[in-house]
Amino acid sequence: MLSQYEADNWKDGDLWEQFREDFAPFMEETFKACSMATKRKLRSFLRTRGVKVAKNDRNVTLAKCLTDVLLEEDQATWSIQEIQEGLQSGEEFISGRINYLLANLPHLLFNYNLLLVNLTLSP
Repeated sequence: MLSQYEADNWKDGDLWEQFREDFAPFMEETFKACSMATKRKLRSFLRTRGVKVAKNDRNVTLAKCLTDVLLEEDQATWSIQEIQEGLQSGEEFISGRINYLLANLPHLLFNYNLLLVNLTLSP
C-alpha cells in the first residue's frame, strides 16, 4: 500500500483522504495485531508526507494514534511547534503544506505580529 502511495506521490490532504479510505475497516485492534515495525513505518510515512499522526507515549499506543487519524472528520493541522519538534527529532518533511509554512514562516510571523499591533492600537 505504501509503495502505491509513494508511486502516486500522495501528500497532505490527498494522502489523508486516501489513507482513511483504504484503512477504513481498520480498528485499533487491527493495528495492534500489526508488528511495531510496520506501525512505525506507516506513522513515519504519513507524518513525513504531511498527515499529522500523534507520537505515542506511555498512555497512548501507536495503534490508537493511527486509529485516531481514521476517525478524524477533518484533517488535523500541524502547529509550528509540532513541525519544529519533528525537525529536531530528525524528521524530514516532503509535505508541500509544511514546507510552504517553513519557507514562509518569517513572513507569516511578521504579518501576524503586525495584525496584533493593529488590533491593539485600534479604538
